[in-house]
Amino acid sequence: AEDAPSAASAGDAPSEASSSEASAEDSPGEASAENSSSDDTKPEPETGAEAPEDSEVVIELKDLRIAVPGRVLLEGVNLSVRRGERVLLVGASGSGKSVLLRLLTGLLPSEPFEVAGEARIHGHSVLPGQGQIEKARREVGIVFQNHALLDELTAGDNLRFARDHSDSPGAPEAYARALEFLSSHGIDPGQRQRVAVTRALARDPALVCYDEPTSALDPRSSLAVSALIKETSEAFGKTALVVTHDYPPFEGVVDRVLYLDAEAKT
Repeated sequence: AEDAPSAASAGDAPSEASSSEASAEDSPGEASAENSSSDDTKPEPETGAEAPEDSEVVIELKDLRIAVPGRVLLEGVNLSVRRGERVLLVGASGSGKSVLLRLLTGLLPSEPFEVAGEARIHGHSVLPGQGQIEKARREVGIVFQNHALLDELTAGDNLRFARDHSDSPGAPEAYARALEFLSSHGIDPGQRQRVAVTRALARDPALVCYDEPTSALDPRSSLAVSALIKETSEAFGKTALVVTHDYPPFEGVVDRVLYLDAEAKT
């Protein structure tokens, strides 16, 4: 991944990574063969992948390689993301966004993927077969593209469900803060994204991952979502990783932009 400048952080350290991909629509056992070229919204890349010093590392990737039989999906990925950072991971279809997201959230199956190198969330390895995935999952909250809310429950009960299924000792306090945040901003049927975000926060994760949060939204709604991600990240002090093909709504909102290039695999 190459680090592209964001208007929010002129002094940020640069980033690097490399890849090929399974698209967001791929099943766990499939890798997308589509390699799209970058569009007009591709940010200008920089080099390097190191976060600012003197803060806690939440995501750490070293020489990460992911492959399936006959094809390399990601190779030579190095990345460090620290507590409180907001990082945007962008790239065309075929660049490796979805497979990396599945690895970081502990959802990448051991078959048919072959994973080498290091990948840690808050110090816990997310590599299959190392016995630490469950610990790593406890550190991660996920906001799915379709929100994945429990529709038979109220908004508050969705948050309570997340609290009750968290092993974090800070979950009760995180739940109370998330519920207060949600209530102060209003709850209505049109705010499913807000409920999904606060539900993820109610688990007290170190990292919140967003899977294509502006997919199929109009420009105004996309800007509202990016503002929500920034507001909650600052209010709760959480690291945010936004995986998307949609760069413009997040310009000036995130601290760093990482670009995965499907053709160059860097």
